[in-house]
Amino acid sequence: MAGKKPLTPAQQAQQNNRTQEGRYKDKTRDVPESVSLTPPLVQMRPAERYTRVKAMIAALSDYAKEMEAELLTTADQVGVKSFDTPLGPVSVTTKTDTPVVADPEALARLLPEDQRMVVPKPYALAAVQKRLTIVGNQVVDTSTGEIVDWADIKPGGDPYISWPSSTKQREAKQEVAEALRGQIDTVLTLSTGNELTA
Repeated sequence: MAGKKPLTPAQQAQQNNRTQEGRYKDKTRDVPESVSLTPPLVQMRPAERYTRVKAMIAALSDYAKEMEAELLTTADQVGVKSFDTPLGPVSVTTKTDTPVVADPEALARLLPEDQRMVVPKPYALAAVQKRLTIVGNQVVDTSTGEIVDWADIKPGGDPYISWPSSTKQREAKQEVAEALRGQIDTVLTLSTGNELTA
């Protein structure tokens, strides 16, 4: 009986593929069809990846705003200004009203002549603005006690949640960034609405 004719490289490769497919089917025999065991290999052009990342950033930003509003409500109800978390404290921050120079030219005319020449205008204005304070609904120069008409009151605005910089915050951001980069294909696939494909 003549021996079998040796397989060509192409035939050998095809036979190996069939063997691998058989092994894969055996492993997934009892796995529901909705569960994919194949690694996420999302094929996207750079422009599409960029747009999906930007879309997810916008979605996360909106979600963060919702959580911030919920946290502000909780803080108001229980009467607290900060919350401790494993990633560092978060605080309710309220910007107070601040005096601001509304008419720099009018202020500059009040400065001594030699100061106008020696001190650059931005620095001179900044130095003067540090002396301003709010009394009632007026701005007062604390060095003279005079009410000034070249400054206005800038409203502080609504309270917001802040996450002050700390070692825990930096470590948390780095950990999330590393984890995200390692799973970016999976994350982007969630935004496609399609099944993971191999």
